[in-house]
Amino acid sequence: MKILFIISILYVSLFQCTVSAQYKYWEQFTAEDKDRVFEDTTINETVKNYYLGNIKASDDSLTFRLLDIVTDKFEQNPLYFYVFNKIFFKADGALAEIMGLYCFKMLLNNPKYTINYFTLERLNSNSVAIERKYANELGFEFKEYGYIDEDSKMNYKDFKITLENVFIDDSGENKKSLSTLLKEIELTMMR
Repeated sequence: MKILFIISILYVSLFQCTVSAQYKYWEQFTAEDKDRVFEDTTINETVKNYYLGNIKASDDSLTFRLLDIVTDKFEQNPLYFYVFNKIFFKADGALAEIMGLYCFKMLLNNPKYTINYFTLERLNSNSVAIERKYANELGFEFKEYGYIDEDSKMNYKDFKITLENVFIDDSGENKKSLSTLLKEIELTMMR
């Protein structure tokens, strides 16, 4: 019995390391890692200034440009993802009203990175708060308007199929996180 328990613990630990090792997130960075990121000349100055507290997010063109930058396709840029989520969680008023569009963009442009983050949050802290917040924003927008992005006019059914296709070969925890997200969106749409 003890051996089975130890094997179970090792398996869970190994699995969690495998998931977290796949992508790196800002919260996992050391101070030295973060300093190296800021030395990178390709990091957008507006993103840096927001992170450093030199600018505040509001419903203005600078913030919209910032949101466009951080939700664009990126190659696992932990700072951009971190900045987006900070803005998302602090948004209120008119800024909060447009966050559904940017959640949509983040998920479509960076699906594996975003869903993997949800998985890590669920596995490491037993929390689905961030996943639920994304789902509530998306569900409200799909229910209210039928689509989110004015350009693509993608409806929920197509959005769901697009994300499911990204994870079609994934049978692990990320697929479970995607399923949870989609169920939460559907629940929000039924309210």
